[in-house]
Amino acid sequence: MKPIKDLLYRLYENKLLSEVKSTTPPRHVGLILDGNRRFAIERRLKTITEGHKKGADKLDEVLSWCDELKISNITVWVFSTNNISRPRREVKELLQVIETKIQQLSRDPLTHKRRMRIKAIGKMELLPESTRKVIKEAEEITRDYDNLSLNIAVGYGGREEIADALKDLMQVFGKERSLVVARELTKMHEEFFHGTVDDAIAHFSRKPVKGEIVLILPPGSEGPQMNARDALRKLLGDSSLSRRDAVKMVAREYGLPVSDVYRESLSLTAEDREV
Repeated sequence: MKPIKDLLYRLYENKLLSEVKSTTPPRHVGLILDGNRRFAIERRLKTITEGHKKGADKLDEVLSWCDELKISNITVWVFSTNNISRPRREVKELLQVIETKIQQLSRDPLTHKRRMRIKAIGKMELLPESTRKVIKEAEEITRDYDNLSLNIAVGYGGREEIADALKDLMQVFGKERSLVVARELTKMHEEFFHGTVDDAIAHFSRKPVKGEIVLILPPGSEGPQMNARDALRKLLGDSSLSRRDAVKMVAREYGLPVSDVYRESLSLTAEDREV
C-alpha cells in the first residue's frame, strides 16, 4: 500500500510544482510550523517531541522547494511567546529540537552551497542561553551569504510585535503621527485603546485581560473612535463575556450609568433577534 501512496504523492507534488512554475513566484514565503502536537497525537507517536522533530525535518524539503522555485526569502515561525506557557518539559524538549535544527542547518553543506543566510527574529531575551548561543553561531557562520535568507521567528508574538512596531514608529515619526498608526494597528487587532502611544505600548507589552475593551482616540478628536453602542454590541457578541460584564465594562469606559447601558443591551439583543 505504501508504494502506491508514495506514487500518488509524487504525482500530486509534480502537479503542484507545474502549477507554481507557470506563475511568477513570490519573493517571500512565510510558514507557521504549527500542528506538530496534533500530528503526534493523531499518529500515536511515542512523544509530542517526535511530532516536533517531524515538523523540523519537513523544513529541509520546504527549503529545497523554495530553492528550486528561486524564492529568496523564507520566514518560519517556530516558537511563539504563547508556547512558553506549555508544560516545562515540553518547552524544554521543543527548544532542544529547535536548537538541533538550527545547528544542523548551519553545518549542512547545502546551506553553504545555496549561500543561505540564517537570521533569528523575536525576543531573544526570552530564550535560554543554550538556544541563544546556537542562534548566534548560525548567524555568524552564514552572515556573508546573500542568495537566500532564512528568517527563524522564535520568541515572537502578535501583541509584542505591535508594541515593538509602535516603539519604532515613535522614533521615526514622533508621538502625534504615531498615534494615527497605533489606532489602525489596534483596530486590525480587534482592540481599541484610549490614551497615548506610550499607553498603547504598555497595553500590548503585557498579558491581555480576558474580555478587555480598549479605546483609541485619534489626535485632536473629542470622542472615542467607537461609540458606546457599537462597543456594547461588540462585547455582547463575545461568548466568553456575560451580559453583566459587558455592561459594566462599557459603563466604566464611557462614564455612563449602568442602568442605561443595561437597557441598551436588552434593546440590542432584541434587534439582533429580529434580524
